[in-house]
Amino acid sequence: MSFTTAIKHTPAEAAVELHFHIDHGGLLVKAQDGGSGIDPAGLPFIFDRFYKKDKSRNSAAGGSGLGLAIAREIIEFHGGRIWAESRQEQGARICFVLPLAAPRELSGRERS
Repeated sequence: MSFTTAIKHTPAEAAVELHFHIDHGGLLVKAQDGGSGIDPAGLPFIFDRFYKKDKSRNSAAGGSGLGLAIAREIIEFHGGRIWAESRQEQGARICFVLPLAAPRELSGRERS
């Protein structure tokens, strides 16, 4: 679920909420949509490449099924993790945490 997907699956009267929290040396981000949620049978597969909730959709109808797979690759490359939570008719939540790097001393070359 990219933010675009979250907005697409959220009714006009509902909202997409973003929450940010820094704790224990990491940044936690939660994106909660107000849609119908993710089918429990599909939840384990949403980070797989080309997975689509609606099998009848093709790329012309929107989405390639790559967004969350790419997000997972980027987040894991940076030492983080990503996961999804969902309850039918209560929306879906995508969460990820990224470690925060400690500030480092600048060498003389980086200061100029």
